[in-house]
Amino acid sequence: MSVRNWIWTKEQYDHEKPVMVFFRRSFTLAQLPAEPVFVQVSADTRYRFYVNGHFVCTGPRRGDDKQWFYERADIRRFLKEGENVLAAAVLRYPPVPYRGFRSAWRTQTPGFMLISECEAVPSSDVSWKCRIAEEIEVGCRDREYIRLFQEETVKGNLLLKTWNKAGFDDESWNEPMTYPPFLLVPSVSPLFMKERTVPLMYQTAKRFTGVHHIVSSVLEKDAYDAMLAGKGSVRIPAGSHEIIDILAEKLTTGYLELSVCGGKGAKVSILESEAYAKMTEIDGRPSMIKADRLDYTWGELMGPVDIFYPAGYGTEEDPEVYEPFAFREFRLIRLEIETADEELAIHEFSYRETGYPLDVKTEIRTSDPSLADIWRISENTLRACMHETYEDCPGYEQLQYVMDTRSQILFTYVSSGDDRLARQAIDDISRSQRADGLIAACYPSFKSNVIPVFSVYYVLMLYDHMMYFGDKAFLKHYWPSVMRVCSFFTDHIDETGMVGTIENMGGLDKCYWGYIDSTDEWVLGIPPVEEGKHVTMLSLLTMTLLDASAKIAAYIGYRDLADEYRQANDAMRSAVQNTCVSETGLVQDTPGVEMFSQVSQIFAVLNDVLKGKEAKQAMAKSLAGGLTPCSLPMVFYQLRALEKTGLYELSNDIMERWRTMLKLNLSTTLEHDSPNQQRSDCHAWASIPMYEMAAVMLGIRPAEPGYASVSFSPVPGWLEWAEGDVITPKGMIHASWKKENGEIVKTIDLPEGLKTV
Repeated sequence: MSVRNWIWTKEQYDHEKPVMVFFRRSFTLAQLPAEPVFVQVSADTRYRFYVNGHFVCTGPRRGDDKQWFYERADIRRFLKEGENVLAAAVLRYPPVPYRGFRSAWRTQTPGFMLISECEAVPSSDVSWKCRIAEEIEVGCRDREYIRLFQEETVKGNLLLKTWNKAGFDDESWNEPMTYPPFLLVPSVSPLFMKERTVPLMYQTAKRFTGVHHIVSSVLEKDAYDAMLAGKGSVRIPAGSHEIIDILAEKLTTGYLELSVCGGKGAKVSILESEAYAKMTEIDGRPSMIKADRLDYTWGELMGPVDIFYPAGYGTEEDPEVYEPFAFREFRLIRLEIETADEELAIHEFSYRETGYPLDVKTEIRTSDPSLADIWRISENTLRACMHETYEDCPGYEQLQYVMDTRSQILFTYVSSGDDRLARQAIDDISRSQRADGLIAACYPSFKSNVIPVFSVYYVLMLYDHMMYFGDKAFLKHYWPSVMRVCSFFTDHIDETGMVGTIENMGGLDKCYWGYIDSTDEWVLGIPPVEEGKHVTMLSLLTMTLLDASAKIAAYIGYRDLADEYRQANDAMRSAVQNTCVSETGLVQDTPGVEMFSQVSQIFAVLNDVLKGKEAKQAMAKSLAGGLTPCSLPMVFYQLRALEKTGLYELSNDIMERWRTMLKLNLSTTLEHDSPNQQRSDCHAWASIPMYEMAAVMLGIRPAEPGYASVSFSPVPGWLEWAEGDVITPKGMIHASWKKENGEIVKTIDLPEGLKTV
């Protein structure tokens, strides 16, 4: 790309606020090209690209200050003989952390780029036209959604209808500017570009299921339901105030589309919400609490709000259309309409569901019918948390947190066998590594946040990729980052043989956030350990790190390092056994203090600090009560410890956490199921049952790196039988088992060349 292709507006605007800029370029084609017409598109910060009014793609794939990305699209099907127009809406966020979408990086040189690979189609340069779209304001009304910063206030205008189509008069628009060469360096962002590494997001037209609740209306519910079903318009008289709650089939992510006729002077507010909720105060802090997600008698809808003021030019044949720039997350929509002196007709209100094109191929059936619905809401959640990156949640942050992502990647492997988004996540996260060896807690992110133990989960991502795909070149590329993570933790081993004090670690006011597990009893997820004392979990997770690193090292040929990590692991295990095991047989959260948590027992068992009978007793005690309970994402590791100690039948009780979600009318899995932590209804770190059903209950897992062989070892627990098809990198496996006369009778059908061990 040449510097001249990165263009931006010359107009003055407030650089402390988001700004929307429209770009367009008309050109003529004497005849359509015979071959595909590829263009490369990018922008700082976000764009939506159109050809002749047709939406083509959005982006760019999220990068950072080191690496920028572009989308490559074939636009031939949108072109026509005669006049054509290329157009893009670019939303520029200021380079300030809480003034824009946190996971979208911003450079000091905002711009738009289109590189055409066809001579007949023009690339971006100063021959284009541009204009600030003053009719669109983007901001944040509620601090709860400040990491997204995408609520809109839009004043309808004929410009918004026709600006991206051929025939529009752009004579009054401005010529864009380019930057002096010294401001744009080809070796860094935004000029240092690579093609997008994952597929474009899918978009599927959807309709709402209907009106869920009428708060205030002069119309009948049937009229709205017919409109939502695409069977006519609803006409709202002048001087009316309508408030209706509309339900989608499930919590989802999508582009909303509202088509209206007339209604000049009206105000349309669109509130996107997950559930009915109440605000309260817990421990002196504002907190959201929820019950039955669809019970409108219990709470209020809460969420971001987009406001649209129709211009009034729409007709039944050619309505005025409003669509927010970015996709929204919602289960329920509150549509509030205040008309002025003119009737407003709603022609259509629908959405296009969007997300990463996850192709779930695994299907599991069991003797417990509740597991089918648990899989359904788990899969819904995984889908809703996969877009350009993995996301912790689509409605509040959309950040690729490392601990969350490790689990989401595993759930993706067992359900689809797809590692494209996983490879991208590993690459993203590796670019965040600091001089001290730690990686960012979430990345890409325009605001730094470091949780030391999350670096452990990054290495576990690489270990998982080794087991499923066995790509040695890939692992070797990222191996230096693994060594640096290991060095950080081993450098902090003190005279006790455990990981000692990590200086400047604590709450959010420190360099390092001391998060371990987000349980109610631990403020900000930090164990209540006296300052200067050892946190046992730091040593236990370091052992997890060293074990995974040793196995990766051995696989890719670094045997001396593998031995070094094993020896360090053994030494730390002895240190923890000597200093942290109480007379009760439980592992203390800090040496010498009778303070215990489930998570410490879990990782003590997984790292063989507790073995055999002692491990089994500790896990049984941990579930009997009295210990600090683990949060939903840590249940994944809790289930591994129960499996290891032969107590997996107790997982039936743990599955009640998901059965309760179903009883509360959830269509996705929760961030937290504690009454004191009820924010997001959509966190894929809790899609754990997908892994359990495929890898544990049915029992299909890789036995060797690269799925060189299969482990077919069902863990029945409370089940009487299970069967299904599990996708693997080597193909589909069909397996089944059932209990007969106290024995497990198994059958398996493997792809050619694959064997069980």
